[in-house]
Amino acid sequence: MYNQWPRKRLFHDDILENSSGVYDFNYNYNALTHTCGGRNNAQESILENAVKALKQVHVPSKNSGFDCLYTPLLRQRWAQMIHKAGSHPDINKTLANQNFFGKDGNIEIIHDADDNTIIIAVHMRRGDYVDWGRRCVWDEIYLQLLQKLRSALIRLGKKPVVHVFSEAYGMIDSRHNITTNWSLYDGLVDHFHLAPKMKGDGDPAMHIRDWRHFVAADIMVVGEGSFSLHPSLARPIWKEGDDLRGLTIWPGDGSFGLPSYMYRWTEYANGVWKMDKLKWFNMPAILNITNENTE
Repeated sequence: MYNQWPRKRLFHDDILENSSGVYDFNYNYNALTHTCGGRNNAQESILENAVKALKQVHVPSKNSGFDCLYTPLLRQRWAQMIHKAGSHPDINKTLANQNFFGKDGNIEIIHDADDNTIIIAVHMRRGDYVDWGRRCVWDEIYLQLLQKLRSALIRLGKKPVVHVFSEAYGMIDSRHNITTNWSLYDGLVDHFHLAPKMKGDGDPAMHIRDWRHFVAADIMVVGEGSFSLHPSLARPIWKEGDDLRGLTIWPGDGSFGLPSYMYRWTEYANGVWKMDKLKWFNMPAILNITNENTE
């Protein structure tokens, strides 16, 4: 399902001032990522490559990089667009507005003062990723990640509830003949939301449904690929001292000071390599998550 973002333009831009038509985020995201990589005049490039609406909420930074792309205002607007897309006339509104988190129709999570529940949304890229000649992150990594994260939250008196968003088909690593085995996650994952194999770009209503959950979750673990990266950019940038509700954990080496995770390989006998080491970067101090045997 998550082979690529559908080219249908599902995001109304009438929530943006002085704009017209519709807003194709995939196009503008690509334009921005190239723009902020090193050109001297980011704003002029955006004028050339993106719609006027994006320019109005984009504030160029003197330092090229993550903060150049996504200001707090742009993140807020992007979150509004994702939510509003659930009412687009071209999609199945019933599917797009399904609520896995058990709250109101807006999927907004409102915790009572004595509510210790932490809802965690995890994207695990599976499906056709291997067909592209790529390798999915092995289960060994996600198992360690969830064990550490759940244990840390429980130590703080929290009740983690984990929702995994993935596909119900596809291999993990064709070179090592590794297939998906969701039973490995017994006791770690509370709810699975697995997309069936679909033709073409999949069902845009299902995409919107899952994006809305990614934006709303207390904690989000971003997976490989752009499917969860794009909605993660509608979430606030977590900084040390912030409430854990709002934390986003990214794949990567901790660039820009973001909470992140990265897999490592280990060589065993007979030259066999396994993806079985997890390394953390910039994780909240309160979680007390440390790196063990990752070098």
